[in-house]
Amino acid sequence: MLVDGHIDLLAGLAKKEDRLGVIGYPDFPMGSETYNMMKHSEDDRITTSYATLNGKKIGVLDSAIVQALRKFLDEHKIDAEIVVFPDHESLLLAFAWHRVDTMVAESDGSYEREDTTLLYVFGASDYYLCVSKNRPDLLAKLSSAQEQMMADEPNFINSLKIKYDAVNRKLSDAEKAWLAGRDTLRVGYLNHYLPYSDTDAKGAATGLVRDLVPRILEELGILRLDVSYTGYDSYDDMIIDMNFGKIDVAFPVGGGLFYQGV
Repeated sequence: MLVDGHIDLLAGLAKKEDRLGVIGYPDFPMGSETYNMMKHSEDDRITTSYATLNGKKIGVLDSAIVQALRKFLDEHKIDAEIVVFPDHESLLLAFAWHRVDTMVAESDGSYEREDTTLLYVFGASDYYLCVSKNRPDLLAKLSSAQEQMMADEPNFINSLKIKYDAVNRKLSDAEKAWLAGRDTLRVGYLNHYLPYSDTDAKGAATGLVRDLVPRILEELGILRLDVSYTGYDSYDDMIIDMNFGKIDVAFPVGGGLFYQGV
């Protein structure tokens, strides 16, 4: 319909060579997608080791992802069968019925699925709000609007992803292994930082940290893990103790690049 001019705009298209001559791409992408390899949660045969894909069937949507998947398999010398599906519904049904061992999903379609576990990300691409070739005027206005939006709010797209992306609540194999060796989650928090965190007159943690940590564990289905709390008057002392393994979690932590690097 876009090529024939029956619609003027179509969102979410990757840039491909065979499309450049028949549809119009603006100067800036509208977002980006990662390509995620997903497995059945109960399937222990497949792990984050690439070699475990040998001999397996991988389901993928008939799209730009197929090329990225083939490149990934070639680079890692994985001998797996690619099964291409014409639409999301048939792909998801085949996965649900175990007709394929794994499936590839774009990041937006990888979350909130109870029967899947994310193995790893193996590729990514930008996607665009494309315009019919019959509307060069609209394409020019779109590019101009995007340019203005980027100038006014450079983090606009990232802010939307943070706002609307869901979180995969299935634990990875590495996370399960980490939990298997522990019976207590050691949480460090800042004193004198209400309503986020503080220590009350009885020496117990108080504030949001006391409510959030148990709720997070509950949402993740981690019910047999005790929680211990340690209050800190110094932010730097808390970060140092986390780096030396004296605590497992620090709250709250700022988003500064210095602390992210630590």
